[in-house]
Amino acid sequence: NEALKESGFAIEGKTINGFVKDGNIALNINSNKALNTVVGHEITHILEGTELYNELQTVITEYAKTKGDYDSRLEAITRLYEGVDNVNLENEITADLVGDYLFTDSDFINNLSTTKPNVFKRIYDEIKYFLKIATAGSKEAKELEKVKKVFKKVYSEADTSNVETNSDSSVEYSLSSI
Repeated sequence: NEALKESGFAIEGKTINGFVKDGNIALNINSNKALNTVVGHEITHILEGTELYNELQTVITEYAKTKGDYDSRLEAITRLYEGVDNVNLENEITADLVGDYLFTDSDFINNLSTTKPNVFKRIYDEIKYFLKIATAGSKEAKELEKVKKVFKKVYSEADTSNVETNSDSSVEYSLSSI
């Protein structure tokens, strides 16, 4: 929490679960949100400003709407970020939906791998990288290893050749209520 304050990302009355700055993900180890959810959220922010992000945003928005989840989630995000300056609510709902669906909804993962293989590959690459830098043997690393196995299984079943990746250095973050 002190490191978050020093980073300039502390917001009074809000818990910062993580943030992305200059292409690097920082996580709050004291967050009460599941690590997988925060990692998925922050990986989404890494893609912002790229064509892959636009594809991901379209796919996740359509998927959430078919599940009847989009409007209530947008309302919740709007309340959560009330009073926070310079927030792109569409990007935050995209990141939250990805954070939730990416690691818990096999239909979404399979759909993403077949309809948007470049996006799927980029997210898979980010998960592999994040797992590599996570503390070996930690509870978090073990959770990320489970996620990696799910992605590896889907990836091995999909044709993901000719995949391009990009990164963006925008700064975004994930919040939750205290």
